[in-house]
Amino acid sequence: MSLSMHAASVPTFVRTFHNMLSWLDKAQAHAEARKYSPDAYLALRLAPDMLPLTKQVPGSALSA
Repeated sequence: MSLSMHAASVPTFVRTFHNMLSWLDKAQAHAEARKYSPDAYLALRLAPDMLPLTKQVPGSALSA
C-alpha cells in the first residue's frame, strides 16, 4: 500500500494551522485581559532575530 504525498502532509498542515489559530486566540485574550491593543502584538517578536508576527503567519502558510 502506497502513501500519497497528500495523505502524508495535509493532516500535519491542518493540525499546524489549527494550533496557530489557537495561539492567535490566546494572544488576543491575553491582550484584552491586560487592556492592550491586540493590534500591538502584530509587531512583536519573541526574540530579536525573529520576524514580527505579521511575517511569521504568512510564512507558515507559504510553507504549506
